[in-house]
Amino acid sequence: MSRIGVVAVPPRSRAAIREIAHLVRDVVKCTVPKFPIVEVLEHALPTLFPRYVLEICDFAEMGANHGLTYPEEWRIKIREDIYERACDDEGRDRMTLAHELGHLILHQKVAFARMPPDATVPVYMDSEWQANCFGGELLMCARHVHRCRNASEAERLFGVSSQAASTQWEAYKRDGIIEG
Repeated sequence: MSRIGVVAVPPRSRAAIREIAHLVRDVVKCTVPKFPIVEVLEHALPTLFPRYVLEICDFAEMGANHGLTYPEEWRIKIREDIYERACDDEGRDRMTLAHELGHLILHQKVAFARMPPDATVPVYMDSEWQANCFGGELLMCARHVHRCRNASEAERLFGVSSQAASTQWEAYKRDGIIEG
């Protein structure tokens, strides 16, 4: 995805985002390690939020963007190839869907402040960091991570990419959720 500057949003800690991810899992009654992101976007969200729309768009419309979210419109757009690979359980693409769901949930009624490309904001106020954090917390749930001995096992159990598994594994070690 191309970015034109950082989009600053109200601050959220990883712990706060983790709680929201757990709440989402509870609301959709997901008790298994591997979160059914495609099914949630296709079936659960339209039931929970009647205004919600999921659009699968071709490359001509989306270009380099894998996904786009318009929280104020309750709309998520996913590029068709990304969506198809997520349906085929590709971890990287499942993460894209979870990331966009993060924007939809975390950034409702948020006043966005687009900063210049060279601006810096604290990471916890970066909309992209928040959405990535949410995606990692949702897909690689802290409630189930104790079943794994390392990031490679987590990658397989949770259906995420090796990069996402490593990133989340390190966050759980820092937070004392797993032993390092």
